[in-house]
Amino acid sequence: MNFTITKDQKQRFAQDGIVKLPGLISMELLAELDACFEWSIAHPGPIASGKTDREDFSFVDNGNPEAKSMYDEIVARSGFGEVIAELLDSQYVGYFAEEIFWKKGRSNPTFWHQDTAYQPWSGEHWCNMWIPLMPMSADQSVQIIKGSHKGIQYDGTTFNPKNPTQALWGGAAKFPPLPDITADVAENPESWAVLGFDLVPGDV
Repeated sequence: MNFTITKDQKQRFAQDGIVKLPGLISMELLAELDACFEWSIAHPGPIASGKTDREDFSFVDNGNPEAKSMYDEIVARSGFGEVIAELLDSQYVGYFAEEIFWKKGRSNPTFWHQDTAYQPWSGEHWCNMWIPLMPMSADQSVQIIKGSHKGIQYDGTTFNPKNPTQALWGGAAKFPPLPDITADVAENPESWAVLGFDLVPGDV
């Protein structure tokens, strides 16, 4: 993989918590990742959610044990590790797991949350790579709150459609409750600094 992280990209990622890497992935590698995606759709793991036989749906799968060797192999030879090490100024980079999203029709967006409320890690030397397999506008692709990785750690959400801020841990943890960011932004678009990018296949 022949891709150089610029100083500006490093700074923006460190400050904002998100950065666009245009054209990072070759069309050949993207075709392999697309085949992995199709396999994951056809072979959902034990914690997959969502039905794909409806007009409107949201399918999510994560950490499928049957898919581990497939994703381990492609990530190991992809060059992703070198790029992320450069982005994070880190000597070592590890790979955790895949997460697959497939949404169609008028499916609801994923509720706002912080991954660190769900996983036993913290700090600044970790990241997610979002890889689109089709063109996506900024309001369709992943969005974050600018600088939130350096701010308050909120409680997670249970992803209850009737209550998007229903506490994951509640009294079992000391996290403050998750704000209703969607409602806040609907009332006042300036209440939260929402960041996202227009993306095409090959971008990350």
